[in-house]
Amino acid sequence: GVWADYDHDGDLDLYSINSGIVDERDFEMWPETNILYRNEGDSNGDGVPEFSDQTIEAGRLSGQELNPTEDFIPSVSNESQDDAPSGAQGGNLALGNGNILSPAGTGVTWAALWFDYNQDGWEDLFIASDFGISPLYENNRDGTFDLVTSEAGLLLQGTGMGAHAADIDGDGDFDLCQTNFGPNFIWYNQGGQSFERELDSDFHNNDDKRITVNWDCHFFDYDLDGDFDLFTTAGRINTYVPTQENTLFRNDGNGWLTDITDEVGLGGHKKSMGASTVDFDGDGDIDIIVANSDGPLQLFENNAAQITGNHWLKIELRGNQSNSYGIGMLVEVELSNGSVISQQTYAGSGYLGSGDPVVHVGLGSETQVKEVRVKWSTGHVQVIQNVVIDQTLVVLEEAPPPVEDNLWLILTVIAVLLLGIRGGIFVVQLRKNSALSEVESNSSED
Repeated sequence: GVWADYDHDGDLDLYSINSGIVDERDFEMWPETNILYRNEGDSNGDGVPEFSDQTIEAGRLSGQELNPTEDFIPSVSNESQDDAPSGAQGGNLALGNGNILSPAGTGVTWAALWFDYNQDGWEDLFIASDFGISPLYENNRDGTFDLVTSEAGLLLQGTGMGAHAADIDGDGDFDLCQTNFGPNFIWYNQGGQSFERELDSDFHNNDDKRITVNWDCHFFDYDLDGDFDLFTTAGRINTYVPTQENTLFRNDGNGWLTDITDEVGLGGHKKSMGASTVDFDGDGDIDIIVANSDGPLQLFENNAAQITGNHWLKIELRGNQSNSYGIGMLVEVELSNGSVISQQTYAGSGYLGSGDPVVHVGLGSETQVKEVRVKWSTGHVQVIQNVVIDQTLVVLEEAPPPVEDNLWLILTVIAVLLLGIRGGIFVVQLRKNSALSEVESNSSED
């Protein structure tokens, strides 16, 4: 499952996913229910939060309940529902009708990702769906979601295994990676309106002429040059099928990805599935931990900070009115040269993978950060200026300005405009709980 504060009430909610039951021999599958649990807080004071199932309520489209006869068909095959294995169920929120061409997906889920694709400040939900189309649900900011797969241009059949998002082309919005059983997908975000798919032969990771089973994917800046590179895991699950190679792709700064796996020492064939990216040794660059199904964990130490001399900045968020971990917040780092690096905080991504909720930004040769902007879920934007590089910056959420202060400021501006209509310029004094009073006027009567 993946955590996010989807309703912006200050605590973390859980989207629990299930991969369903698959019969590879007869190519039949039965989706299982995914569930959206809303955190209701600690209502009885025992220190343990209560959760409620909001799946159906949140999945209403245009205010109407989903029709279970159309949306909860449990099987892709021609077999009847009575033939499904014991315990298999139909789909739920953002899980489809068992049709491989349905924009709601097949209901066989391997991964899910909360990310703000349309830049409205609210986390949307992308689901990696096997044997069909991977759906995208837009957060309506009222606790409900709309299916927008078609409108977003994501109607491409695949075998979704993992998902992650980052601004890989530096245009300020979040692009999307989907790993597959076969060629992976990179979707470039077009200003929060839709996505366009880019085909890069290197990214296909198919040099061995066999179909690669890709699992996890993580965007991170491995060389600290200021853009997001990509790491993917791969490995067949069949015992008798050869192992396959994980891959590291370097970003050229414009979103084009090139395979540099052997160049950086990540070569070697395993049956890898999950991965995590974190600076485990605290030296400023991001290391990789890989979970293998045919052997122990592997830890790959990154020495990019020492080798390249590039600078970095880590930002740890501590929410107050927003959730305490700062999950889902947008962080923008503006450099002295005017460029901006945007990153969202996550509490889980990919397939069986995770990451550090600390924002980790590569600065290249830049020695000064002009400012850091944190957009909290309350809508308040907190700005920290003249930030020291090569450190962990802890940002405590500050209280937003009182609403009444903003209101009085707005009224002041309106008053000035109204009083100046007759051609004069007035200086007015505005006090709380008092009426407007004219102090000085330079207008004259004709």
